[in-house]
Amino acid sequence: MINAPVILVVEAKNENIKGGLGQCIAEMYAAKLFNEREENEITEIYGVVTTGEI
Repeated sequence: MINAPVILVVEAKNENIKGGLGQCIAEMYAAKLFNEREENEITEIYGVVTTGEI
């Protein structure tokens, strides 16, 4: 079961940050729709794209 609010992190494949941006934006939009459906008025949604490297 998923509860609102939703937060997300996207892993960039092959160290390609730009390639992960589209996926991150799509997931942020899905999180926005989910939060709205749960009647959770969140005005800002943050997304993160990372390679996982330190």
